[in-house]
Amino acid sequence: MNGSDLFKETTFHHACSLMEDGRYAEALLLLHKLVTDGETGEEVLVCALSSALHTENWDLAKRYAEEIDRQQCEGKDALFWAADYYFGSGQEMLAQRNISQIRRLYPNDTCLLWDVAEMLFDYEFQDQYEEILRQIAAVKTQDPLELLDQADAHLALNQLAPAAQKAMEA
Repeated sequence: MNGSDLFKETTFHHACSLMEDGRYAEALLLLHKLVTDGETGEEVLVCALSSALHTENWDLAKRYAEEIDRQQCEGKDALFWAADYYFGSGQEMLAQRNISQIRRLYPNDTCLLWDVAEMLFDYEFQDQYEEILRQIAAVKTQDPLELLDQADAHLALNQLAPAAQKAMEA
């Protein structure tokens, strides 16, 4: 690894640390510099998009979401954050496309599906919110954390007996 690559890697890791501390504006400065310097890998773009959304920098968020689309990124974080951008910018069709891809590519990821459900709830898509909750509840799993996700889904759907059952299984 040469010095330039090491600098870029440590800059990215520092930006991630800033994000973990909720210091999105500072992280965005570093991430934007990386992107401007040609670092357009999915992980960098996702962190940049997330930071741009957290700081409500819609111009940069648009650039990062468009680059994620241009590269046809299919990682769960790329699809999720781009969907969030598209909902927030009023581009419902693009957001729905990403939600469909998440449901198709990650049908058993209860944690991701909960994040999607909460996004749909926040953007007032009640029917889809409940549909995602039913998808979470239907996942075949023995993982304790996923079982708790399912219990929460049943609770949100006001299905108390299945919620209690899943909680007991966890």
